[in-house]
Amino acid sequence: MPKLKTLQIVWHGKEPVYSLDFHPNGLLVTSGADKEIKIWKVLKDTEGYPTVEHTGSLTGHSKTVNCVRVSPNGKKIVSAGDGGELLLWTPQEQVLAGNLVSEEEAQAGWRRAAVLRGHTDDVMDLAWSVDGTAMLSGSIDNKSMIWEISEKKMGSMVAHFANHKHFVQGVAWDPLQQFVVTQSADRTCKVYALRPPPASKKNKNKSKKSDMPASASSKEFYCSHTMSKRIVGSSSGEGQPQRQALFHDESLPSFFRRPSWSPDGSFLIVPAGVYRADVGSAEQNTAYLYARGKWASPVAHVPGQPKPVVSVKFCPILFERDEDVDPPKPFELLPYKIVYAVATLDSIILYDTSSSLPIAAFSQIHFDSITDIAWSRNGDYLAISSRDCFCSIIAFEKDELGQRMDPAKIPQHINAVMQPLRYSDKETNEKLSIEPGCSGKENNTAQKTETAVMSTEKAKGKRKRITATPVDMPENTPIDLTAAAAAATPTTRAPTPPVSGQKEKRRITPVPIEKPSTSESAQKQTFGMNIAALAAAAGQNEAGKNPCE
Repeated sequence: MPKLKTLQIVWHGKEPVYSLDFHPNGLLVTSGADKEIKIWKVLKDTEGYPTVEHTGSLTGHSKTVNCVRVSPNGKKIVSAGDGGELLLWTPQEQVLAGNLVSEEEAQAGWRRAAVLRGHTDDVMDLAWSVDGTAMLSGSIDNKSMIWEISEKKMGSMVAHFANHKHFVQGVAWDPLQQFVVTQSADRTCKVYALRPPPASKKNKNKSKKSDMPASASSKEFYCSHTMSKRIVGSSSGEGQPQRQALFHDESLPSFFRRPSWSPDGSFLIVPAGVYRADVGSAEQNTAYLYARGKWASPVAHVPGQPKPVVSVKFCPILFERDEDVDPPKPFELLPYKIVYAVATLDSIILYDTSSSLPIAAFSQIHFDSITDIAWSRNGDYLAISSRDCFCSIIAFEKDELGQRMDPAKIPQHINAVMQPLRYSDKETNEKLSIEPGCSGKENNTAQKTETAVMSTEKAKGKRKRITATPVDMPENTPIDLTAAAAAATPTTRAPTPPVSGQKEKRRITPVPIEKPSTSESAQKQTFGMNIAALAAAAGQNEAGKNPCE
């Protein structure tokens, strides 16, 4: 069973924790409203519950730090804050404290390498390219920007997009480096694709733009599609179909809408979704899944969430498919299983691609809204940050999420993405794995807090396949991955002790919505695995359009 602990220690003073991410060597990096970035060593106690030890702090920001992300190879950290602050950090063996470097920063082993100037207001989200040569940022100045992160041009802006009409609250970079995605409070999610080269004999022998470093190809991104509405019919069949918004408006009670790509690049999952089965039905909170290159309509969604979805994150590990289990559409052609986490304002729900049912759900974790989630690079931990000043960590035992897939069985182009460059230098790894106590402060020992955990039985015959689609959708309709956490069997039930001065929250369980009927045309659709061909076709068909105006 997953072991979750809400670590009630002093993370960022008494200030909210807005973001977190894992370093490839296992260190946890967090940021918050205390203007600092903190580094933690994640351990397990004698009972297998996660605990942390503080190892260092970075204090270069002058305002709240809204997001922190570690590069795929672990050689850089980028942090974003209020007022457009963007700082790039690199490891340093010997950093001397001085006018520009605090004592804690010097002891942490990281130094400020560059200040990225371009945004004029708060930066809310960040995303690295898989090769670590470029980074994408989104801000409430309604703009998103791409920055080159190389030795020659450390932190220079190479592209900027001003297509949104409201705050940009989430960004994501395709693992295959062919798309970038931005999500905004204007109720849209925009996809930017690499502009296809003109068809000529001169370009036949040239390498693909997606094979180039992201810093070199980023100038070729153009807005290829805007995801904003879908057609909804009437349950009675009378009246004209209507176009309904896919996402929440600016009244969403969260600063963040953080989308995520699957590790193989096959799927994009977008949070802050709203779903109606028909014109007269009530809105349901959901997250939408899009197949790569098929942006006209979502292929699936996960409704039934009691609160809006604010962040989603795929586990970076691929697993073997479960025996004698037929995955639902659109995952039936995947040769492996993928696990992903959906974070609402007050709960975490885990899904995998082998079933429509969730595999686990966690509620009553925090007393304020969840802000961010992050998987460790080896898939052993899932970390959660919250505005209530605390973080939680879920620890998974070996093969608890599934049997890890042999890299030899993974397609070569996917395996290259799944195995990004990491430090091989033992000395460098030792330098980054800072020993506890180097910050000059006492280490914080995490206190275990029992929480309510619901897990769905995965024995043979216990899972029910659900492949429902909305009414009167002509093509590519979203499949109703009903959040059946209500059917999950609660294994433990011990409410988290309330924080002083706050009332204890009631347990809220996701309620599944009624399954609409499946149209004949939707049943005939399949999802091809040739993702490179899908991307190329999408780019060629939409290159002459400008849907973002």
